[in-house]
Amino acid sequence: ARRLPGDPSQASIEVFDPTELRCQVLRRFAAATAGRGAWAMTPSAAPAAPAAPAAPAAPVAPVASVAPVVVVAPAAPVAPAAPACPSTDAPAAPAAPAAMSSAPAAQQTQLRPEEPTSSAASPRRERTSLFLRFWQVLELIRSFVRTQAEQATEYFKASTYLSFKGDSLFRDPCIEELYQRHRMQHWMPKLEWSAAAVLQMLIWDLAANPSHRLRLILYFYVTFVVLVGMHKCTSFALRGQPIHVRIGRG
Repeated sequence: ARRLPGDPSQASIEVFDPTELRCQVLRRFAAATAGRGAWAMTPSAAPAAPAAPAAPAAPVAPVASVAPVVVVAPAAPVAPAAPACPSTDAPAAPAAPAAMSSAPAAQQTQLRPEEPTSSAASPRRERTSLFLRFWQVLELIRSFVRTQAEQATEYFKASTYLSFKGDSLFRDPCIEELYQRHRMQHWMPKLEWSAAAVLQMLIWDLAANPSHRLRLILYFYVTFVVLVGMHKCTSFALRGQPIHVRIGRG
């Protein structure tokens, strides 16, 4: 701010200088940013030195296994390993049919008690999946409704009220109150003498006109009320003065 030169009576009046204010704000922001950056790197947050490489492990010599490999069929039960055959002419495969012949009975005895549990688990899984789907849809609907409500609230505030931020230089309660009163009187319906006159007109029309015109009169007044409501809703939906904009005094 700078003083007005010349008249001594106006020496105490300061002239608002937006350029100086902008420079002060930029200097404070730069100082705050520099201070925040200095505290960001603390000695504890310094990168640690790379650790020394570990000594290579001693090589482990592979140990050869002399035990024979037994291949078990999927359907056959686990059987003890047969002794190794010294001759390599014919493999020990004739014993497989005997083991497979007794496998179906063992499989049936093992699967019979598990059938009720699997049949009882399938409805539970279906109910769980349906519940999860329903919960996801419910969450989507709730988030959509919440978003629309917040947006409508912001539109209402922007169209009906004039408000500034708490640290704004242009915050003026007098201007905000005048603007709010003007918008509320312009948009909100009021019970005044015009509404009483419309009610008097309705009573007169119903009393003075013949019976075959009463339906037409009622249709006319219902249409009038609907149009007034549409006008109010349309004016309410339109965006008014935006937020953070100062209204001049002339």
